[in-house]
Amino acid sequence: MKRIKYRLWSEFEKRYLPLWDYAIKGDGYIIDFLNGINNTCQDEVVEQYTGLKDKNGKEIYEGDILDTPGGRCLCVWDGDGWTYQFKVHRTDWFDIVKEFHKNSEVIGNIHENPELLGGEE
Repeated sequence: MKRIKYRLWSEFEKRYLPLWDYAIKGDGYIIDFLNGINNTCQDEVVEQYTGLKDKNGKEIYEGDILDTPGGRCLCVWDGDGWTYQFKVHRTDWFDIVKEFHKNSEVIGNIHENPELLGGEE
């Protein structure tokens, strides 16, 4: 059985939270074990592990920015599967559904390094 892994970004704290302090329920609620809070991910972003690794063996998660032979891209879930989005002219995106991960490197993520895609710092 494939193990499903996640990471949890806090918009409020501007950092990834340690998962041993939290549980993510199937209905989208997050349980905070330290404070006994059960909320709806309003300040948190849940990002799933794709099951793929980059050329250096680093796990690729939703929201990661990769340096690929085709340029920099963002790893996203499109509802049907994992895809890579390449930004063109700073506003338009197009999807590439190929296995770029084998020759790509995770260089950051959309929360901590948006400037890598031409976003705001």
